[in-house]
Amino acid sequence: MTFDVMALLLAAGGGFFAAAIGGLHAFIFTGFAEGLMLARESRFTEAESVGRQAVELADRIDFCFGRPLAHSYFAETLALAGKPDEAVRHTATALGILEGKGDVMLATRVRERLAAVGIQVPEQVA
Repeated sequence: MTFDVMALLLAAGGGFFAAAIGGLHAFIFTGFAEGLMLARESRFTEAESVGRQAVELADRIDFCFGRPLAHSYFAETLALAGKPDEAVRHTATALGILEGKGDVMLATRVRERLAAVGIQVPEQVA
């Protein structure tokens, strides 16, 4: 299983990342990365808790990059935890934001990443 480069960088350099972007954004990014990494270690209860916190933080602000990433990484965490229905809902949220903003490339990457863990969504969400 390969780790997403962003998740590795965030997990390894959370302090640097926090200094680079500051406060709340750092908690969002490190939270969704940590949640996914915990899920890949089969620590599903912890993974879901950390990932859900990242999504809740991201939903409080209109950070057009952080929100869809938090939802998509949490969807992957949920898929690994055996919760595909909830994973599909978070995937649809992420894709709706990305497609609404016209970010076709990231939407495609999200689809590919989630398809690898068995999550399929309609071609156009927004």
